[in-house]
Amino acid sequence: MRILYLDIDCLRWDRLHCNGNPRPTTPAIDAVASRGVNFTQCHTSDAPCLPSRAALFSGRFGVNNGAICHEGPAQPLRYAGLGHWHDPTRAHWLRVMQHAGWKTVSFSGFGQRHCAWWYNVGFTDSYSNRLPGGMESAEFIESHVAPWLEANGKSDRWFMHVNFWDTHSPYNRQPARYDKEMAEVPGQAWPTGEEIREDHDRWFGPRTAREWFLNTGSANPWGKESSKPRQWDVPLEIKNRADFDRFLLGYDASLRYVDDTIGRFLAILERQGVLEDTLIMVSADHGEAIAEQGMYFEHGNCSEGVNHIPLVMAGPGVKEGLTSDALVYQFDMIPALLGAAECELPSQLDCGDLSPVLRGEDFGGRDHLVLGCGIYSFQRAVRTRTHRLIRTIHPGYYPLEPKVLVNLEADPLGRHNALADEPDVAARLDSLYADWWHARCAGPGASVDPFTTMTDWGPYTYGEPEEMVAEYERQGRAEHAEIMRRRLLAGPRRRGAWKERKRTKELAGG
Repeated sequence: MRILYLDIDCLRWDRLHCNGNPRPTTPAIDAVASRGVNFTQCHTSDAPCLPSRAALFSGRFGVNNGAICHEGPAQPLRYAGLGHWHDPTRAHWLRVMQHAGWKTVSFSGFGQRHCAWWYNVGFTDSYSNRLPGGMESAEFIESHVAPWLEANGKSDRWFMHVNFWDTHSPYNRQPARYDKEMAEVPGQAWPTGEEIREDHDRWFGPRTAREWFLNTGSANPWGKESSKPRQWDVPLEIKNRADFDRFLLGYDASLRYVDDTIGRFLAILERQGVLEDTLIMVSADHGEAIAEQGMYFEHGNCSEGVNHIPLVMAGPGVKEGLTSDALVYQFDMIPALLGAAECELPSQLDCGDLSPVLRGEDFGGRDHLVLGCGIYSFQRAVRTRTHRLIRTIHPGYYPLEPKVLVNLEADPLGRHNALADEPDVAARLDSLYADWWHARCAGPGASVDPFTTMTDWGPYTYGEPEEMVAEYERQGRAEHAEIMRRRLLAGPRRRGAWKERKRTKELAGG
């Protein structure tokens, strides 16, 4: 028995060809899905990168584990242990596997990139410190993973986590031939040119159509971090469908680049005769907003595009050729993993159990999900099969409404706020959120909601509000400058928090 977890950064569920992408982005992943189960309604409880992996590896909601942001007081994980003692009832599940004799291996620069020491808990071998620390190309990852598989793939009882970054913007790590290949097939029809123009006029802030590169300082801001960068040929703003298509092409081309690499990993295992005895999982930390709440190709709001992610599982004990639309959290796969590894599940995790689907049994999934996102803005959402109610806790850089109801069947991109149209639905979802919050943040043993510790700090991880105020004033946008000024300096506590934040970043060299 072996387990291979392929973790693709920033991957929306609908970018997989088997999930409706008209382009042939994922032949290898589609093949895995065809001999296993494709979960089409899997969601990360907390986004983006750090909160998502904190939830997955701890098996606990961000409101419980404390990690819901990329910086500030809500960045550190509230680790379930003290000193030399690890709480066995809330243990990281990889530590459980490690103690059961499994060889657990990581190929990911995530821990260094996000200052997340806890990521290495439970890994017998971690190649994290041999990697640059994020944004490595699939070719670079393959140069480390393939030799390990060649040498160790036939051994028993190993778990491997492989983290790909290529589908994280900028989409410039794949060879140019992938762009040419994907360009041969038209991309999706949405959003339309008219919708893009509407977003360009209405929304402002980083990663909106109007100012995608606002305050990043360069047309290729992450090029130096990439292990093999090339020039990213996209405009500084998305004014029309042609501009949009250039972004989308890079996104799809980068995914096909990753998929080809995955295909070569699976070929190694097949050649060794162990592929059928290996549980394969493909998923992501989060997706990307594409024209949802005004954001394009970024993961900074609690929209459907950000929390809705792929999950494909195939291998020993998994029924072949199934598609499940059960509503699940990503960490609901933990009981299935530990069950396959013949390990005991810690008793105080927040996981459900999607194992019945893998056996081909009837499985209704969850009635609803509560989801969060903690950069650029602070938001939570209640997601049912048909609706999404988004609450804005802090608007950050954007003109976000305090509450938005999305009818996912009639308006999947959430362009219309249906609060006035469906007040009874909104009231029900509001009640579900209140019950969820009070069950965790009130009463004996309650958690402190990490968002409450961040309201003064603010969701300003990527960019400096003072610089944005100055930029808006330079452009003659006095109204936008005033909005940002109020959010930055609204009262003495916020001014103090802003000074503390600046000082912290200075000390860290940022």
